[in-house]
Amino acid sequence: MSTITSWFARSRTDLAIMDSRGRPLAFFVGNIGSFRLQRYLLKYCLHQGRKVVVLFNGPENPVFQEIKSEAACLNIECIATEQFSGSWKNLKSFRTTGVPLITRLLSAFPFNRWVNGRWPQVGLSLDSFMLLDSVSPCALVVSEDGVSTSQFVLNAAKRMGIPVVDVPYGNATRQDFDIDIERKVSEGNCITTEGVKGWLLSKFAPQWLKTGKHAGQLMFPQSYILKQELLGISIRDPWIVHGGASDRLCAENSLALQQYLEEGIPREKISLTGSPYSDCMLEGLAEDSQASSAFLKSRYIVSGRPRVLVSWPPSYHSIFPGRNEFSTYEEMTVDILDFVSTLRDCDLTVSVHPAADAKVHELLNGIGISTSADDVIRLLPCNDIFITYFSSSIRWALGAGKVVLNYDAYRIGLDNYSSAPGFWTTAESAQLKTRLAELVANEAEFARLAGAQAADAPNWGFLDGKCNERILAEIDQLMEKHIGGH
Repeated sequence: MSTITSWFARSRTDLAIMDSRGRPLAFFVGNIGSFRLQRYLLKYCLHQGRKVVVLFNGPENPVFQEIKSEAACLNIECIATEQFSGSWKNLKSFRTTGVPLITRLLSAFPFNRWVNGRWPQVGLSLDSFMLLDSVSPCALVVSEDGVSTSQFVLNAAKRMGIPVVDVPYGNATRQDFDIDIERKVSEGNCITTEGVKGWLLSKFAPQWLKTGKHAGQLMFPQSYILKQELLGISIRDPWIVHGGASDRLCAENSLALQQYLEEGIPREKISLTGSPYSDCMLEGLAEDSQASSAFLKSRYIVSGRPRVLVSWPPSYHSIFPGRNEFSTYEEMTVDILDFVSTLRDCDLTVSVHPAADAKVHELLNGIGISTSADDVIRLLPCNDIFITYFSSSIRWALGAGKVVLNYDAYRIGLDNYSSAPGFWTTAESAQLKTRLAELVANEAEFARLAGAQAADAPNWGFLDGKCNERILAEIDQLMEKHIGGH
């Protein structure tokens, strides 16, 4: 009898899984960078016959329009979450499951000036439930689950039994949060605990109080944090990128796994899958036979003619005033890139960060430098030397065995990549120029660094072409676990 019962239970679960796979995978993005990472995974999911939808965390602004346009090329629907703003107010009762009792009670008040002005989190929370109820995804894929994403949407997903999978695209650590707090302190914009609210925070949500350097600082105003906590929208650790409530964190490489463990993320939550970026690099490599034959070898792709790839950042002169050796971003851009473009016997490719505005392209065109429209990740394995400013793409360059010259333009001193033998950094443009000229002129020195980095490459990523496959397998496993009642 127990065997028959088990068979029927298994059959019901199988049918439920089939039904779930008929519902879309929702890719939740907040900027063009996270979308372009997830685009590689969602294309793979499409090829596997899955339905997908893109949810943009924000209004129908120019960034949304750009993402919507790129998604349309794949026949994928893109929805701005703010389309659902206030959508719950016309309902007499909530059809969705999981809405906390406190949220229901607060929403029972007339949505007047008092509620709207003092408890905006109520509306944001309920809008998130309505969004997910409308889309009905089988799983939610995010690029981070910490404070930089919408905790309202993630909280709604968790309460509605929708699995949340975190596929990282950035490479930030606690050090990045320290740098941001130091900047706020220097500007006099720091937020600290005080009074009764401060006491409540320290007693019931102490994770929001920074520890270590600048201990006691807050990321957001006390009232904002307390209201979210009261509504049940909490976060385990606000001071790391992946400190939220996703069900699975897909670690990009062994170094990332170690970082996440040191940050206190539970081991059972982490799966070592690799990143869609690694699979993307292999696609770019397959289109360049010369780069493919030289891949992970101690030589230039083309003997005597090194390929140099520059990933140029947007301006942070206003965010970090006085830190750069050049008085203006424009002066910095012209000085360095004009030098790089005049180097003899090398091929230059310039990629501009997606966050940079059109003026940067105009500036480069003015000094005779054309920019590439190709994705920088696809370009990485097809070049010898990578020049950038603390871009998260550095790890993929290192994973491809490339030599990286980092210009620490704003002197922030991150140490994310210091263990890599092929990584070199300076805050002085003169030193950058000298080092680049040495590597272009001295193939033996380049070969020494490239060989060392090729040996270290496995620490930075998987190059078996199966990262997307492993990530989708994790998603399916979580779906089955949720359907089967854990």
